[in-house]
Amino acid sequence: MKQPTQINSLQDLQRLMPRLLKDTANQTSLLLAAAANPLLAVTRLGYQVSPEAARAIEHRARFGEAGGAAFEQLQAQLFEVAGQTFDPADGPTLRRVLAALLPDDAAQTTQKRPVTPALSRKQRAELLAAAESRPVGVPGQQPVRDPLADFAELHPIIPLLVEWRRMNLQSPRFASEEVFNRILAGELDLPITELTFTLQERSRRKAGSA
Repeated sequence: MKQPTQINSLQDLQRLMPRLLKDTANQTSLLLAAAANPLLAVTRLGYQVSPEAARAIEHRARFGEAGGAAFEQLQAQLFEVAGQTFDPADGPTLRRVLAALLPDDAAQTTQKRPVTPALSRKQRAELLAAAESRPVGVPGQQPVRDPLADFAELHPIIPLLVEWRRMNLQSPRFASEEVFNRILAGELDLPITELTFTLQERSRRKAGSA
């Protein structure tokens, strides 16, 4: 049995695009579903995508070359400070991460290395509630108000989270597998009449054709 092709980077996906487009030329439903989540479409064709490549591809698709690189760097800083990788958009997960980083004042008395500043139980409860909330506003149209911003002085991770959440609002994430499957099954209609796949930045395409 032929082993599935492994995609380990954005460049791997770019090299495979001609073959992928050929493989999906007569699969209208898969092409429509790919518009919502191209990574899931690729896996349905028998390819494997590494977690690192999946993040880089989604960030590039959502934010462009420069924006995707900036988002990647910000997320790397976030994970370094947290000491683990996690989905900052998942409220319960973020709550657990912050709970581990910011114990309340009673818990700190048992630690060899104190955490500064100390949090009262009330402060900690308010912070963890803010972690499960969502920023309000529309980037570029309305100021984004993030409840976590009120706690920016408590830990270096908070300003990083506020900026990550602000950037994350700028472009929708890829569709969930549930939505992808519904599109694939024809249960959801998308107002799409044409799909355009871009492999390179426009400036590079012009330079290459000059």
